[in-house]
Amino acid sequence: MKKVEVNVHAVSWSNGKPLKWRAMGTVTSKKETKHLFGDPAPTQERAWDNLIKECDLFASVSRTIRAEVLKQQQEAQPVEEKTE
Repeated sequence: MKKVEVNVHAVSWSNGKPLKWRAMGTVTSKKETKHLFGDPAPTQERAWDNLIKECDLFASVSRTIRAEVLKQQQEAQPVEEKTE
């Protein structure tokens, strides 16, 4: 079973007050842990938005890379000659 955690933390300060916030998501399974970070932002709400954008970008890039790997795997397979 996978455990999912999302949170936002201050990442820079001035005079003790937060200037930038960063949201992150963590997925933990029995075998591994993966993290995804949004870009720092001036508010917590924008930090959450940036994490969502990063998730969308990751999903899109992941699908594109997967399709290219499958294409290259198919091209690398030897073509079987037809026998009649």
